Amino acid sequence: RIQIVDRSGRPMFDSGRAELKYYSQDILFELAKTLGSVNNKLSITGHTDSTPFGGRPGYTNWELSADRANTARRALVAGGVRQQQIARVVGLSDSVLFDKEDPNAPVNRRISIIVLNKKTVDNIQSSAGQSDEPLIDLTQPTEEEREAARERLESGEWQQEKEEPAPGELNW
Repeated sequence: RIQIVDRSGRPMFDSGRAELKYYSQDILFELAKTLGSVNNKLSITGHTDSTPFGGRPGYTNWELSADRANTARRALVAGGVRQQQIARVVGLSDSVLFDKEDPNAPVNRRISIIVLNKKTVDNIQSSAGQSDEPLIDLTQPTEEEREAARERLESGEWQQEKEEPAPGELNW
């Protein structure tokens, strides 16, 4: 896991913003040279401090943290990481604070990068339904399912009596 924390406590992002500070972008460009030279896949996670986001309606720290992770992904790719190396991009809001003593500390506005081994990549892909076999085959019913459907159609049991609404009751 790579946690990028500035020694002087500077945040990677301004409060409520997803744009990297210039020094954070420089760090990611340098880091991308090394990360781009390995074959491992990467997981990029965005974080926020605990200050509630007061911007546009419906946009919370969850969206902000995901946007920060995507901003970092773009910077890493611009710096030399291959697109195929990115396994996932995640926003965790303020659920994993770097400075637990001060949830609003600027240092909590950061990203973290995890260099993944093959086993972890396989686990991520299988948990996301990325395998050679579909989880559920919805393409063709089995012969038993066909026969059961045929019987229901022929017997008329698929038709249900429609109840009339009570007086004064609306039935949508």
